[in-house]
Amino acid sequence: MHFAASIISLVGLAAPLAFAASCFPQGGCGSCASFQQLEDLKNNFCATKSNIANTPEQFNGQAHVQVFGGPIGSESLCQQAFDNIVDDCFTKKDGGDFNFNG
Repeated sequence: MHFAASIISLVGLAAPLAFAASCFPQGGCGSCASFQQLEDLKNNFCATKSNIANTPEQFNGQAHVQVFGGPIGSESLCQQAFDNIVDDCFTKKDGGDFNFNG
C-alpha cells in the first residue's frame, strides 16, 4: 500500500488555498511512505511538474503523487497543496487529494 497525494486542478491558475485536503477512506497500511519520502517527492515533483497538466504518476518509494486536470500554476501552490494533504492525512489514512475547485 502506498501513501498517495492527488492534486486536482481543473482551472489553469488555482485560487488561494482555502480548502482542506480530503483523506482517502482507507487507512492503516502496513508499509506506508515515510515522511522523508513524502518531502523528497514533494520537492522534486513541485520543482519540475507544477506547470504540467495531467501528470503521469510519480513515485518515491511508497509515496506517489499525480495531478489531474490543468497545471497547478506554481511551485508554491503545489507545495502548499501537498503539505495540506500530508498534514491532514499522513499517519491517519493512506493518502488524500486536494481539489483547487473546492
